[in-house]
Amino acid sequence: MSTRITIEEVQNESLIIIQFVALGDLVATEPLIRYLKKIYPDKKLVCNVLSAFEDIVKYNPYIDAYIVDNDISGLREKIYKKAKDKKLNVIDLSGANQPLRYDMPNSFNYYLFGSLLEVYSMYAGISKLCAHPRIYFPENFTFSHEMPNDKYVVIHRFSNDSGRDYQLDKWQEIASFLVKKFNYKIVEVGSISDQSKPSLEIDKKHYLDMRGKLLLHETAKYIEKADFFIGIDSGVAHIANAVKTRGIILLGNYKKRFKKYIPYCGFYRKQGNVFFARNENGDVKDLDIELVKDKINLLINSGNQNNKKYEVEFDANLNKKIVDFLKNNDEFYLWGASGMGKLVYDFLEKNKKRVKGFIDSDINKKGKILCGKQIYHSSELDKLFPAKIIISSTWWSEISNILESKYNLSFLEDYL
Repeated sequence: MSTRITIEEVQNESLIIIQFVALGDLVATEPLIRYLKKIYPDKKLVCNVLSAFEDIVKYNPYIDAYIVDNDISGLREKIYKKAKDKKLNVIDLSGANQPLRYDMPNSFNYYLFGSLLEVYSMYAGISKLCAHPRIYFPENFTFSHEMPNDKYVVIHRFSNDSGRDYQLDKWQEIASFLVKKFNYKIVEVGSISDQSKPSLEIDKKHYLDMRGKLLLHETAKYIEKADFFIGIDSGVAHIANAVKTRGIILLGNYKKRFKKYIPYCGFYRKQGNVFFARNENGDVKDLDIELVKDKINLLINSGNQNNKKYEVEFDANLNKKIVDFLKNNDEFYLWGASGMGKLVYDFLEKNKKRVKGFIDSDINKKGKILCGKQIYHSSELDKLFPAKIIISSTWWSEISNILESKYNLSFLEDYL
C-alpha cells in the first residue's frame, strides 16, 4: 500500500506525476504508472489524487506515495516551485505544458489522437501505450453490502460533464426494457451528488439504488459480478472496462469535435466486449433510444466472439482547424473561472497567447481576479466583443448553445 504524504514530504529526486485527476483518467492511465515504474525502478514514484478517489491510488503497488489535493492547478504550481530545489523529475499529464503543434495532442484535440491512455502517454513524452488497466483491491477486502441473488445489470446515468449525459425519460425506458423483456434486476451506481437526481421508477424487486452508498472498490465489485454494464462515458465506465465486464456505452459527438472517439484501451477496445451506442451528429442526449435497445439485444444474443479491435480514426482536417484556431488568434477570453480554466490559461500562456479575462455564470465570481485577470459575468458578454472564446468548463454543451443561439457565434470561427 502506498503512503499518503504532503508536497513538503516529497523526497529528493522523486519521480512526481501530475495527473488530471478525474476518475476516468486515474483508472485509464494505470498502465502508464506501471510502465514509468518499470523504466525508472530506482525512483520514488509520487502522484496526486482528489480526496474522493484516494482508494484508486492507495492500493496500487507501483505507486510509492501520493498527495491528496483537490486543487490540481494550485498543487501543480507548488510542485514546479519545489522541483528545482528537490531535484524532482516531473511528468506533467495535465496538458498545460503541451506545445501547440499539429502532431501533438492538447486539451482541445486530444481524442483525435486516441484513447485517454494513448493521449496521456504522449503527454508523458513516450510512445503511445494501449494496455488493459487494473483496479487494485485492498488485502482482506470485505464487501459490506449484500450482492443480488438474481441476474442483474449495473447502470450508471450521471457524469460530472453534462455533455455526456442521456435524457432521464430515455433511461427510464431502457430500465423498463431490461426488466420487462429480460427480467433483469437493475443495480444503479453513482456518487453522493447523484442521490439528489430522480430515481428510476421500477418496483423494488427489480431495482437496487446504490448511488452514494458504495466505496469505489465496492462499486467495482458490483460491476464485476454483473451480467453487463450500461452507462454514459464516465469514470465508472472505465472501472467496468478494468474489471472486464461486458458493456454498452452511450456516446455522442462530444464537444462538436469528437464524433467517433474511443476512450478505452484493453477489454473495451475489442468489439465483442463492448458496444457503442453513438450519436455522431449531435449530443448523446439526443441518441435514438431504439439504437440503444438494438445494442442491448446484440450484446445479450451475440456472446463475445468478435475480437476485432476498434480503431481510432484520425481526422487531420478537424485537427488542423482546431490548432489553426489557436495559432491564428492571439487573444482569448476563457468561459469557466475554475481549476480547469487555470490549466487552460497556463497552456495558452506557455504558447504565447494572451488571456484577456475569464467569463463565468456564477454571479458571485463577478469582478474577482483569477490568474491576474478579471472575471466577468456571462451577462456582460456583449461588452467583450469582438472576442474569441474558449470554453474551459464541464458545462461545455450549455455554454456552446448560449454562444450560438443568443450571440450567433460559430464553432471554430468564434469559439472553441
